[in-house]
Amino acid sequence: SLQELSSLLTFPKSTTSSCATSAFTKDSNE
Repeated sequence: SLQELSSLLTFPKSTTSSCATSAFTKDSNE
């Protein structure tokens, strides 16, 4: 369904931004 497709597209995006956020935080701390 369209909603499932939507979830699939959103999931990697939120994972990527979590990784980016934690990498950014790590940089700021050092």
